[in-house]
Amino acid sequence: MTGGILNGNMSGNVSDALGSQALVGAVDAAPPDGWRRVLHRLSRGRVNPGESQRQVEARELQERIRTPLRGDYRIAVMSLKGGVGKTTTTVALGGIFASTRGDRVVAVDANPDLGTLARRVVDTDGAPTVRDLLAVPDASRYPQVKARMSQASSRLEVIGSDRDPAVSEAFSEDDYRRTVDILQHHYNIILTDWSVVQGRGTSIEVRP
Repeated sequence: MTGGILNGNMSGNVSDALGSQALVGAVDAAPPDGWRRVLHRLSRGRVNPGESQRQVEARELQERIRTPLRGDYRIAVMSLKGGVGKTTTTVALGGIFASTRGDRVVAVDANPDLGTLARRVVDTDGAPTVRDLLAVPDASRYPQVKARMSQASSRLEVIGSDRDPAVSEAFSEDDYRRTVDILQHHYNIILTDWSVVQGRGTSIEVRP
């Protein structure tokens, strides 16, 4: 009986010791960089100045980028003219998502004039294109789809446009929807590098 009472008291003491107030100091994270990090290390953790406002904002931004998604999320990077940094923006944005998040991110080149999205990832003329993707015998299998992709060091996967301008211009709305239908089963974020140059390009209805 005494042992039972003792165990109960011990459980209560342990519970009190592990309360949120008692653990506040124990869970304070070390500053990630800068003089705050140096001070924390030199004092062997006894002095913790905490994060700066810049570090707090950077951490909160990363947390927003890593927010779990239900299903697929599509982002179109669009422009009415070329040479404005649209492809660079697509690669940079996709690279941040791919390197920061744990899921799969893909970028699709839908430019009508020999898009360079794939060339930003792999410096070769033999990179797979959307036509290769649409010709996959079994698009329900991720390895089959991934084999038609180029991949950047950031983990961003890219599917290039056709190298023949005549074929690129024939990339229809139906082709685009078939492409997205394949990708949405394997990727959480789908970016499209899109432009309309001198009235040309795929005509797609933009819907909310």
